[in-house]
Amino acid sequence: GSGMSLSVGRSELYSRVLARAVLGLLMVGLPVTVGVEASPQEVRVGGDFSYPPFEFLDARGRVTGFNVDLLAAIGREADLELIHGLGAWHRQHNALLSGRLDVLPMFISDTRDIDVDFTQPFLIVNHEVFIRKGGPEVNDLGDLVGLEVIVERNAFSHEQLEQLAIGIRLILVRSESEAMQLLATGSHDAAILGELRGRRMLSKGDYPDITTSGPPILPAAYAFAVQEGNDELRDRLDDGLARVKASGEFNTIYARWLDPDAQAAFWERMLKLFAALAIGVVAVMLGVSIWLRTLRRQVRLRTRELAESEERFRKTFEHAAIGLAWLTPSGEWVGVNPSLARSLGSSPAEVMKEHPRHWLAAQDFRRLLTRARGLARGDRDVFSLECSFRRSDDQLGWAEIGVSVLRETSGAIGGFIVVLDDLSESQRLAAQLSFRETHDELTGLANRGELEKRVQTLLRKNSIETHVLLYIDLDHFKVVNESCGHDAGDELLGKVGHVLSDELEEDTLLARLGGDEFAVLLEAHSASQGMEVAENLREALARGTFSWEGQSFSLKASVGVVTFRAGDELVGGVLGAADSACYMAKAEGGNRSRAHVAGDDTRAGRLQGDVRWVARINKALEEGHFELFSQAIKPLQKLDEGEHYEILLRLRDAGGQLVGPGEFLPAAERYYLMENIDRWVLRTALRMLAEHPRHLDSLSLCTINLSGQSISNPEFQRYLESRLDQYRVPASKICFEITESAAMADLNQAVRFARRLKERGCRFALDDFGIGMSSFAYLRNLPFDILKIDGTFVTGMKTQPLDKLIVESVSRAAWLLGKQSVAEFVETNDLLHEVRTMGIEYAQGYAIERPRPLAERLAASERSPA
Repeated sequence: GSGMSLSVGRSELYSRVLARAVLGLLMVGLPVTVGVEASPQEVRVGGDFSYPPFEFLDARGRVTGFNVDLLAAIGREADLELIHGLGAWHRQHNALLSGRLDVLPMFISDTRDIDVDFTQPFLIVNHEVFIRKGGPEVNDLGDLVGLEVIVERNAFSHEQLEQLAIGIRLILVRSESEAMQLLATGSHDAAILGELRGRRMLSKGDYPDITTSGPPILPAAYAFAVQEGNDELRDRLDDGLARVKASGEFNTIYARWLDPDAQAAFWERMLKLFAALAIGVVAVMLGVSIWLRTLRRQVRLRTRELAESEERFRKTFEHAAIGLAWLTPSGEWVGVNPSLARSLGSSPAEVMKEHPRHWLAAQDFRRLLTRARGLARGDRDVFSLECSFRRSDDQLGWAEIGVSVLRETSGAIGGFIVVLDDLSESQRLAAQLSFRETHDELTGLANRGELEKRVQTLLRKNSIETHVLLYIDLDHFKVVNESCGHDAGDELLGKVGHVLSDELEEDTLLARLGGDEFAVLLEAHSASQGMEVAENLREALARGTFSWEGQSFSLKASVGVVTFRAGDELVGGVLGAADSACYMAKAEGGNRSRAHVAGDDTRAGRLQGDVRWVARINKALEEGHFELFSQAIKPLQKLDEGEHYEILLRLRDAGGQLVGPGEFLPAAERYYLMENIDRWVLRTALRMLAEHPRHLDSLSLCTINLSGQSISNPEFQRYLESRLDQYRVPASKICFEITESAAMADLNQAVRFARRLKERGCRFALDDFGIGMSSFAYLRNLPFDILKIDGTFVTGMKTQPLDKLIVESVSRAAWLLGKQSVAEFVETNDLLHEVRTMGIEYAQGYAIERPRPLAERLAASERSPA
C-alpha cells in the first residue's frame, strides 16, 4: 500500500517520483541503475552522474550524452542490451572492480591498467589549467610548482600529479563542477579540468572571471573499461566500435556532442531552412493542418512516455544496485528495494516491520531527522551524510545515505526518497587492492616498491640514527630450478620467506625483491647489530633443508650488509651498495655475510661512477637526451622482403658526443633503471613508426630489445600492450628481443610474457644464443621465432674451429625447430659469405650496414618514390 494520499493520478505520481528520485541521486552523488537484472544479453553500464557532454541526466531524467549515444550504436552492432546507471565516479569505479557494473568509460592510466581491461581508445582528451583572469601565467606543469591546484579526487589528473610528485599542492574535491566553483571563490590558484568539460562550463557564462591559461597538458586516452579478464565483452565492444566507425556513425555522434564547429554548421543549415520555409507563407493553412497532426502525435508520444516513466521507476526501484526506500511525509516506510534489504541483512518485508530509527544509531538518526526537517521547510531539496547502520545480525556497517524530497504540484511534501550506498564492501576491496600493490604475489612478503618507499622515507627523515639494509641472495638456487622444475623453485622461495620471517621481529620489514633475492630493513640499528642479524638469518637458513620428490637440498645464502642514515644517497645507491656487498660474498665462496666497506677504493670508485650514471640516465629520460638508432638485418637465402632492422639506443652527452649502451646500461641494470629505459624506447619507437605511415607500409620487421627487469614485471606487460593499442602499429611488424640470460633468469615468466604477446601477433627473438650452459636443453620449450647467434662465436670462426662448430650447431638446431637464425657481428664480406654458405637465414653487422639514426631512416622512406 502507498501509506499516503496524493491529489494526482498514479501515472503522473510515478513520473514525478522518478524525476525527483533521479534529481536527488544526481545531487547526492550516489549511483543510479536503470534496468532489469542482467541476463546473458544485458550489459550494465556506469558513468559519472554529472559529466556533460559525456554522460548526464537531462531535464526529463533520461541518461544522455556522447558515451550513451556511442554505446547505443555499439549495442546495436554487437547485439547488446545496455542498462545505464550513473553515480559518483569513484563509487562507479569500485562497482566495476567488484562486478556490479560491466562497462565504465574512463581515461587510461598506468594505475588503472592494473585493475581493469580497456577497449580500443576512441578519444584523446586534453586536460587544461583554468585560472582566474589576471592569475599566474601557466605554460606547463612546472609553472604550477608551489601553487594550490584544485583537482577532482581519484580523477585522471589527480593520479598523474600524484605520480609526478613535483611539488604542486593539491586541493581535492568531489567533481569538476565543484572544482570550478571553488576556483571562482578566489581561495586557490588554479584548477586542472578536462578540456571539453571545462570549456563547456565557461561557454555557459557561469564563470565570467575564469579563463583557460593556454596550452593543453596531460593528454589522456579515453576508452571503455571492463572488469579484468572479461575478454569476451571487451572484444564485442571493440568489434562494435570498429563497425560504428566504419559506418560513419561515430563521426555523427562526435559532431553532435563534441564538435562545436559541426554544431554551429548544423544551426546555420537550420536557419537557412527556416528562411526557405518563410518564403512559403502561402502554405499557411497547410502548415496549420500539419501542425495539428503533429500535435496529436506528440500527445500520443507523451502518453507513451508517461507509461514508460512509470515502468522505468519500478525497474529502477526494484533492480537498482544500491539501496532505495520510499518514505511517507511522516517518515514511515512506503517501500524498500532488495538491495537496501540485503545491506541490512534481511528481506524487504522484514525491514518494513521496524521503524527506520531501528536500523540507525540514535545519534545518526537525530542527525538525519534534523536535516529532513530542513527539507520540509524548503531550505534544500536533497542532503547526504555518512553514518553507521545496524544489520539484522547486530553487525555494524557503514554507508552514505542521501535523502531527497518529493513535492506535489501544490508544493506540499508528498514523501521522501532515501538512497543507501553500502560502503562496507568498498572499504574491504580497497584494503585488498592496497595489499596487492605493496606485496609480492608468490610469498605474501612486501615487494620491491614497498621496500624502496620505506628506504626513501628513512633517507628523507631528519634524524642522525643509522639504519641497516640486508641483501640476501640464495646460493645455487638455479640447481633446484633446473633439476626439479620451477614449481619446486617457487615452493623453495615460499619456505625461505617463512624461515626468515620466524627469525625477525614482528615489525621488521622483510621483502622479496624478485627471483631468489630478499631484503631486510632494520631501522635504528648499528652496523654491528646489522651483521649480527645477517649471521642469524644465514645460519637459520643453513640449518634447514628443502626436499622435493625424493631429492634434498641445503639452504645457503650470501648476505650483503650496508649501513646508511638520512641524507646519505639515493635509494638506488643503498640497494646497489647492498647488492655489491652480496656479490662479493658470493665471489668469496658464498654462505657468508659481507659488509659494504666505503674505503674499498676499487669498489667505491665503481659505485660512485654508477651513482653518477644514475643521475645522468634519469636526466636523459627527463630531458630527452636518449636517441634511437637502427641497424639493418639482411636476408641471406631469399630476396629482400622489406625494411628489417633492430632498434639501438644511444645517449647524447653534454658535449654533443654519442655514448654507446655499454657505458651506461651496466649501471642502469645495477640500479634497476632498465624498465624506465625500456618504456622510453618502446613508447618513442612506436610513436615514430605511427607518425610515418608510408615507412610502416614497407616495414617487414622492427626489433626492439627488452631487459630481464621488464619482462619479469607483469605491470610492464600491461604497459606494453596499452602502447600497442594507443599507437596502432601492426603487431606483426614488431619483434621483441630478449637475451638468453634474461630468459633463463625467470623462465616461467619469460614464457608467459612471450606467449601473451605472440597471441597479439608480435614475434620474439632470443639474443646472444649459445653462451648459456643449458641453451639446447630449454630451446624446445621457448616460444621464440628467431635465434640470434652470439656475435663472439661469429667473429671467432676464422681462428677458432670450436666457435665455427657452435655456429653451425645453432644454425642446424634453428632449422630443425622451424625457427629463423641471425648471425650477429658480421663485420667483413668474407664472414658474410661464410654464414650464407652455412645456411644461416639473416645477417647483421658492419658488412651489411653501420647503425644510423632511426629518424634518418624514416625520413628517407618517406622521400623515396612509392
